[in-house]
Amino acid sequence: RAILGRRSPLTTTLFDTPASILECQHRGIRIARDKEHLLEAEDQEDTTAVTTEKHPIMSAKSGAEGTLKMAGPAIVVFAIAASVYIGAIAKGWDWFSYHPTAMIIGYVALAGNSTLIKKVGGKTNTEIHGYLMSAAMLLGCFGWYVIYRNKEMKGSPHNTSWHSWFGVFCSINWILMAPFGYFAFNPTNGFARTNKLLRLVHKLAGRFLIALSWVTCFLGWYKMQGELVSRIAFGAPLVILAPICLL
Repeated sequence: RAILGRRSPLTTTLFDTPASILECQHRGIRIARDKEHLLEAEDQEDTTAVTTEKHPIMSAKSGAEGTLKMAGPAIVVFAIAASVYIGAIAKGWDWFSYHPTAMIIGYVALAGNSTLIKKVGGKTNTEIHGYLMSAAMLLGCFGWYVIYRNKEMKGSPHNTSWHSWFGVFCSINWILMAPFGYFAFNPTNGFARTNKLLRLVHKLAGRFLIALSWVTCFLGWYKMQGELVSRIAFGAPLVILAPICLL
């Protein structure tokens, strides 16, 4: 068995006798089942802890759970309110209304909650993270289809603003990252699930993409809403939620 001590997260010692394992349990050292699980510590539930002291990983998990309970519902409420306003109240519901609704629900509500859930850690939460990100990608594709068809029906030119070009960039990268994330990092059999460097790159790239998607949503709102109050009402919550979800 592989034994991971609390003195250093980088120190791994191998013991192969029952007496050694019992000694480690007596000293309050966390036991992992094998080397692979040491690399997957943040993606697995810590069910092998034998110490009564509060483990740093568990402390971080408790904090992430508290943030999820507070910020998660707030993001959903904000996204639904913004979608109802921009889609139905501001101009009346029509085919175009599906575009901002899909983008805000997908990229803000689902993706935002997905990052909060992933921070809690554990195999199940990692799987939920993947499901939510995939759903966000699908909604983004639907939103792109709506705006494409809307412009075709009206005979309007495509990609004439920063909002539209940012949207194209985000849509392409969401489509690329979703299947790669599943095949590479799903906690059951992802081919790179124990590669710390690729996991870090995936996390940073994903959070950057979510941040850029939020910027793109704001640019679309800014273009549609001329009133300063409306722009602040949409942008301020995103600014407040961004560090909570993405840092």
